Amino acid sequence: MKVPVMNKALKIAIYASGFNQRQFAFAMGVSSTLVSNIVNGFKRPTEEFMQKSALILNRKISDLFPEDNNES
Repeated sequence: MKVPVMNKALKIAIYASGFNQRQFAFAMGVSSTLVSNIVNGFKRPTEEFMQKSALILNRKISDLFPEDNNES
């Protein structure tokens, strides 16, 4: 069983951009539960979620989701 790993990069970017997780979820058009699950490593983000996050947070996908970009 894989142990969940928190996505610290995404969490920091959310707060650095002036959002809390609930506000970010609203901006993304998703539930705050989904955002929490992705930040805390319980769910993997979809490509669409990664792209939209990068757009909203004005960051590169690779900066927000470094683990997901290392897998092929």
